[in-house]
Amino acid sequence: AMKVTIHLPNGLPADAYLDDLKREFHAEAFVGLSTDGDALDAVHAAYPNADILVRFYAADRMWMRAEERARQDGEWLRQHLWVRHVTPANELNLLVEHQGWSGGDWNTPASYQFINQWLLEWRRAMMPLITDRGLIFHWPALSPQPDELAHLHLCAESLQAYDVIDLHHYGPEVLQDRLDPYIGLRGNPKPFWLTEVNGGADGDQLAFMRHFRDIGALYGQFQGA
Repeated sequence: AMKVTIHLPNGLPADAYLDDLKREFHAEAFVGLSTDGDALDAVHAAYPNADILVRFYAADRMWMRAEERARQDGEWLRQHLWVRHVTPANELNLLVEHQGWSGGDWNTPASYQFINQWLLEWRRAMMPLITDRGLIFHWPALSPQPDELAHLHLCAESLQAYDVIDLHHYGPEVLQDRLDPYIGLRGNPKPFWLTEVNGGADGDQLAFMRHFRDIGALYGQFQGA
């Protein structure tokens, strides 16, 4: 069966939203930002057996060297010892994730090379900081952009260095088209997590969740958000 992941609203979780989704989909996992550490602690206390993916976030995150960010993230993890799933960033092929950048578009070959190197350096720097933690490292999902798949091969080394590949998907009609390049580059088989999806113009999130639940049987490697 497909394991459903609920993306927590930024800030404190909306109780009714969580209750509705858990009641219908028996959600077993959550995604939340490191900046909402207290809220994540509360979710963990309420659902101690759930997988909770922590997405490290800061407004200027990519403007600090990966090794320095890893030291900060390691300190955060020492304050939240229950965490097992972590991802170092979010949609790094979007300009908005690189505040202050004056070099233009981030959806270019050079930007994907930078992303690949930063993710490799962060992963290496984390290793001596997390001994005996059993952390599971998620390669951060990219934003679905026109040139994303054309440039994805430039990130092959970092894709292979992580344990799980996160995906963001906005529209069911191109799901397989987006998956194939990742499958070809990920190295040894490893799971995908759909950590963001969108219900489209009608705004019916539950209907869109039902769609992913229905296709889940086709992709045993998926967890869905």
